[in-house]
Amino acid sequence: MFGELAKEDVYCHVEKMGDEPPEIQSPLYDFSSRQRELSYIWGRYCAEKALSEACGGASLLRVARVEGEKGPLWPPGFVGSIAHSKKQAISVVASDRDYWGLGVDVEELSRGDGALANKILTAHEKKLYQQLRKERALFLIKVFSMKEAIYKALFPHYQKFFGFHAAEIDFAGEEVEIELKGEVGLWWEKTKNKKELQAQFLLENESVFSFVSIREL
Repeated sequence: MFGELAKEDVYCHVEKMGDEPPEIQSPLYDFSSRQRELSYIWGRYCAEKALSEACGGASLLRVARVEGEKGPLWPPGFVGSIAHSKKQAISVVASDRDYWGLGVDVEELSRGDGALANKILTAHEKKLYQQLRKERALFLIKVFSMKEAIYKALFPHYQKFFGFHAAEIDFAGEEVEIELKGEVGLWWEKTKNKKELQAQFLLENESVFSFVSIREL
């Protein structure tokens, strides 16, 4: 399924989340809700499976949280990303010799609404949104999901929080155009030498999957 997006040198694992979580090697934590716990476990399970495939079955590789942060700490030599909705979890992993960053996201199509538009859309994106007579909800959730994936791909290097308006998305059929704005845009202009940023999305099982890769050239 997600193989339509991921590259040959990017390892991907996706699972439908059930109420009975699988066993994982990653450490467990205290969670504020059962749903958060299930999301964490299924996400780390997908990461461990993707890492195992990337390493040819080296199952001892673990994924843990960075102290004080929610993001995963990937083993030396690898970059990756984890995402989950209420129904599915996914992870992508690749060698850091080939990729500078990866970002993945999955969202259920039912999430798009007008309140989300005011929160995430730039002025240009609002114009595109207002021109749509149909599929406004789909446009919103595609933009939201893509911006989540962009954040995950950039944050390990940028190391500062940035909001939804730091990236502007334009969809041209199956193609995705991204423009980074403000401080993030200035930083990227100084950083992007010999790097190729690509973005793709897939509609599957009432969900939007977004994938961002930054390859070392």
